Amino acid sequence: FDFKNNNNVLASFMLNGDLNLKGECFYSSSCINTSDSMIFQNSNKETVAYINSTGDLCLEVNSCGNYNQVSCNPSLNGFIVQNNQGMNLSYIDFSGEMCLTGSLNENSL
Repeated sequence: FDFKNNNNVLASFMLNGDLNLKGECFYSSSCINTSDSMIFQNSNKETVAYINSTGDLCLEVNSCGNYNQVSCNPSLNGFIVQNNQGMNLSYIDFSGEMCLTGSLNENSL
């Protein structure tokens, strides 16, 4: 799954469980939410994460530490990326927490 702005890829959720970013990952207070950001909202219409126009991922809950896990099964509803066998590869859940089965690769696009 690629998030693009003007045909420039800003973020890619990969089938190996990696998340590649054009920018970096931040706690949301450190980044700017622009009008053309990809917004992740929960069912309460609260923004829990976003990818802005420079390719930065901004999380509302945790820092961007090591989220690598063997599997990603959110306890709360979320934006889930699966492979063609239905295995969860990554998610951003209802609260804004992120899980990756691969690596977070910043400044890689």
